[in-house]
Amino acid sequence: MHNNHVLADGGKEYRLLKRVDICSDLAISAATFYRLVSDGEIPQPIKIGRAARWKSTDIATFVASRIAEAALLEKCDEPSS
Repeated sequence: MHNNHVLADGGKEYRLLKRVDICSDLAISAATFYRLVSDGEIPQPIKIGRAARWKSTDIATFVASRIAEAALLEKCDEPSS
């Protein structure tokens, strides 16, 4: 992730990320990103003036859920013994 400023919330450290950096890291388009936000899969941004930023912990949670979902689907596709 590209931002070097670390913030803390309730003992959890996080960074505020720009959409362009998140899209780059996840290799998705802006349209896909905004669809994920609209669908509630990624939380709404924190607004700072006119700028929108997302908490790195929220993005990490989204990625972890996708990894878990993929692992579950893979397990379901395994042949039964």
